[in-house]
Amino acid sequence: MPDIAIDFAGMLNQSFVLSPYQSNGGKSATYGTGTTYSCYVRYKRKSLANECSSIIWIYCSGAVPATMRDKVTFDGQSYPIQEIVRLVDETGDQYALIIYI
Repeated sequence: MPDIAIDFAGMLNQSFVLSPYQSNGGKSATYGTGTTYSCYVRYKRKSLANECSSIIWIYCSGAVPATMRDKVTFDGQSYPIQEIVRLVDETGDQYALIIYI
């Protein structure tokens, strides 16, 4: 299966930490232990459906198990995920993710 992490390995020269959402104990969300993934980062403004604006776009492997409830840490800062776009190849397999934070 094609994967951006293989096809564009030389471009995925940055990294981020994805911390999985665990629960919301009635107050604030708690997250599990984060996993580091390689990525390519692009800084660009994009208006999102939820009326937020994303400036940081993270391109990563389609195998990254990101969900909207997870948290991303990039360059020492933690961010909520604003939107996830799943890119698929010609066979319908998930090829890459774009995570907007």
